[in-house]
Amino acid sequence: MNNFNPREVLAAAADSIALALGASVNHPHPLALQLSLREIAQAAGVLARPGQAGQDKRSVMALGLAIGDFSKALSEGAQVLTVRTYQAQAQHLKFCSVVEVKNFRPADLPALDADIALEPLGENAEITQSLGLAAAGASQARLTTYAKIIGLSRQAIINDDLGGFTRALVELGASAARLEARLVAAALESNPMLDDGAAVFHENYGNVIFDNTFDMGGAMAKLRNQATAAGVKADLAAKHLVVCPELEYTARAFIQKIGLDIQVSALAYLPATRWYLLADTQINPVIGTLRLKNAASAVRVIEQRRRPDGIDGSAVKVVADLGACLLSRAGIVRGGL
Repeated sequence: MNNFNPREVLAAAADSIALALGASVNHPHPLALQLSLREIAQAAGVLARPGQAGQDKRSVMALGLAIGDFSKALSEGAQVLTVRTYQAQAQHLKFCSVVEVKNFRPADLPALDADIALEPLGENAEITQSLGLAAAGASQARLTTYAKIIGLSRQAIINDDLGGFTRALVELGASAARLEARLVAAALESNPMLDDGAAVFHENYGNVIFDNTFDMGGAMAKLRNQATAAGVKADLAAKHLVVCPELEYTARAFIQKIGLDIQVSALAYLPATRWYLLADTQINPVIGTLRLKNAASAVRVIEQRRRPDGIDGSAVKVVADLGACLLSRAGIVRGGL
């Protein structure tokens, strides 16, 4: 080591690894650009057994790799790149709402009708009380955990080579987004029964239109005329057009040609001819992506305190807790046969 304080090295390790992986770091540690993977592992070894600082560097490094400190630094540095890749791939987040759940058990997620109408108030009139109405919501939803362990070999650490590790992180971040997009598509296509005993999509609810291309006029009118749980017209403006891959080019060209302020997204797992028109999700959430309560992201990288068999170096685990469900039958129109 270059006479660095081992505690300072470990304090800078996560920033150093994140920068080496090509991720941007706000206000990195001053040592971050000066460290190698080998020096980080050696610092971990020195702190594990302070009396061996003058011993052979290879044995010190080996000890550092055998304990959790190096894997912890590796996971914290890898987190930045993995989450960034997930976010870049997860285009479905544009039209989905995040729904927090407490645990991994099936959870009831009733919609709450926010349509509490203001009333005229005359002089000396009393203000009437209003109650939120429990609308027909999603019956049940649950998170599922997906995970993969990836290793960084001792030789790669000695050579300060993160190339293969970087590619694995990028692929796993993108994989988490693809899995979630698949769950979103499945939720849209499932047409489940809500807690009022009726399906989400039905002509009776003004959210189905039988057109293989885009009857935008009809679909936009349906969003305006849909009834809320309080029994008034929703008057929702169209904001998102979600289409199957076969319609993506046509949809983008169509929206651009007529100049509508509607965002186009495509989902790979929607069947051919399928499309959905959605209102602004901040006003009327329709499709929810589940998040564990207080989780910063759907995907995370965690340390491996015990190295898996067959990995002569260090390892981390990439974990994604994913789920999706329909929240409401209002605010969405389904098109296609």
